[in-house]
Amino acid sequence: MIGAGLRLKGNISCTGVLRILGEIHGEVSCDADASGTIVVGGSGSVSGAIRAPHIVVGGRVLGPLDSSRSIEIQPEASVAGDIRYRAMHIHPGGVIEGSLRPKGMSESDENAQQTGRLPPMPAAGREGDIPSDAAAVGGSLRKPTRPVARIVGALALLGVIVTIALLNRSPEPAAPPAAEDTGNTSPVAAPSATAGVAVRQDGPGTAAGTSPLEPSTADADATKPAPEPPPQASAAGSEKVVSVHGVNPGKPGGVFSVVGKEPSVLIRKKHDEASEGTRIEIPQGAAASIPFARNEIFRVAQGRDLEIFYQGRKVGRKTIESGVWMSFVPQLSSASGK
Repeated sequence: MIGAGLRLKGNISCTGVLRILGEIHGEVSCDADASGTIVVGGSGSVSGAIRAPHIVVGGRVLGPLDSSRSIEIQPEASVAGDIRYRAMHIHPGGVIEGSLRPKGMSESDENAQQTGRLPPMPAAGREGDIPSDAAAVGGSLRKPTRPVARIVGALALLGVIVTIALLNRSPEPAAPPAAEDTGNTSPVAAPSATAGVAVRQDGPGTAAGTSPLEPSTADADATKPAPEPPPQASAAGSEKVVSVHGVNPGKPGGVFSVVGKEPSVLIRKKHDEASEGTRIEIPQGAAASIPFARNEIFRVAQGRDLEIFYQGRKVGRKTIESGVWMSFVPQLSSASGK
C-alpha cells in the first residue's frame, strides 16, 4: 500500500495487490502476475501509465490504462488517457477523457470501429469460435453458422449506408481545408496584448477547481464528443495557426493540460511575435497544467507521443504530429453574458 500523504517519483513494478492512496509520478505495472490488481483509492493519484490484469480507479489518473482482464471506474474517479480493456464497468459519476479500445479485436476491426464504418463485434462472437454448449453430432462438434450470417448482414448494411451517402451528397464542392485535425478548429480570433504567464506543474494534490482535469459529476456529459467542423487555419506571418475550441465552459478557459508519454518540448510565443518563442519541457510520464494569455500560441517541437486536453476536448493526433501552431479558444457559459 502507498499510504495517503506519501509521494513517489519513479516507475513501480509489483505482484499481488497494490493499493495507492498517495501520489505516484511514474508508470505502475503488475503484468507479471495473472491475478495482479492495482487499486487507486479516492485520495490517490497516478501521473503515468498503469498496466495490470485488474485495475480499479477511485481517484485520479493522468495517463493511459492497459488491462488484460477488467477495469472498474468508480464514482467521482477521473482518467485522462486512452484505455485498453477486455471488460469494463463505469459507475455513474466516473469521468474518462480519452479513447476506449477493447482488446481481442484485430487492427482492421479497431480502425473500422473508430471510423464508424462497421458495428463493433464482441470477442466471443468472432468467426471460428465454438460455443461451450455446442452439441455433439456423430462424435463431432457442430460449428455455428451465425458468424457467417453476421458478416453477410454487415456487408449488406455497409452497402446501404454507402448508397445513401452518395445520393445525399451535395453537388457543391466543399472548400479544401487548410489544415488537418481531428479536434474542433476555426480561424484564430484577433489577439490582444497580454503579458505571458509561467508554466505550472499540475500535481495530483492540487486544490479543487485549479486544474482543468479536475472532474465533477456534472462534467460527465461535457466529455461527450462534440460535432467537429472541418479544420481551418489562419496565418501568423508565414506560419499556420489552428484554433482549438473548448467544449465544457465549466472548466478553466485559460489553461490546458499535457500528459507526456515521452520527453517532449512545447514552444510558446505571442501570436504576432517574430521570435522563435520560449521552450516548455515536459518529462516522460509527467502531467502539466499550462496557463496562457489570450494572444499566445503553442506548438509541439519535440516528442509527438503526448496528449493535450482543453476544456473537455482532446487535441487531435494529426495536429500534434504536424507541429502547427495552436491557439486555444475557450467555450464561455451563457451566464457570462458574452
